[in-house]
Amino acid sequence: MAKLEVLIFDMDGLLIDSEQVYYLGSQKIADQYEMAYTKETYLEGLGLSDEELYAWYHKIYDDIHGADLVTRFIEESYACCLDLFEQGEGKLKPGVVEVLDFCAQHQIKTCVASSNTRPLVKQLLEKQGIFERFDAVFTADDVAKAKPDPALFIAAKEYFQTQPQHMLVLEDSHNGILAANRADISVIMIPDLLPPTVDMQMEAVLESLSDVPHYLVEQGFI
Repeated sequence: MAKLEVLIFDMDGLLIDSEQVYYLGSQKIADQYEMAYTKETYLEGLGLSDEELYAWYHKIYDDIHGADLVTRFIEESYACCLDLFEQGEGKLKPGVVEVLDFCAQHQIKTCVASSNTRPLVKQLLEKQGIFERFDAVFTADDVAKAKPDPALFIAAKEYFQTQPQHMLVLEDSHNGILAANRADISVIMIPDLLPPTVDMQMEAVLESLSDVPHYLVEQGFI
């Protein structure tokens, strides 16, 4: 196994327990507008960039509720989620600090590759005190297309000037895994809201970030 030089982290659902926050915020506003919105609806859009998600909402709801109401739903859902984060929701997922300490100990560079916007990524990571622990942060604001397009991971390859065999991605979403596949970088899935499917191409499926250090040592990445 090639020595690991760069470990790439998704943010939502992997570093930060935020996916449930996004769902609860969206569901609250959808209920107020009596929209046919469920957790299954939320999961269908999981891993999309904000721009892609909003376009999808308009596609499925405009004919029923009108574009103006759908736009209000989007804006108010976002504001509701921000309020929830300010109230203390969106904690670190188990094992985050442990993995970052392990990377520092073994001189492995780290970066975030998130389909979220840079301001929110920075806000959530700073709130949990880990923003400065990453060597680089790539967001939807830095690329033309977010996951499942590989642009975020290609940006990481170019930034670190590292061959794919010396990089590894940690992901929780199906779109993130597909993006890593398209970038030709091995990926480990740590499921959050969605389980893996049989057709996914992954290095492994682990229960928690806490399992990552042992796995990397055991598999010869170190």
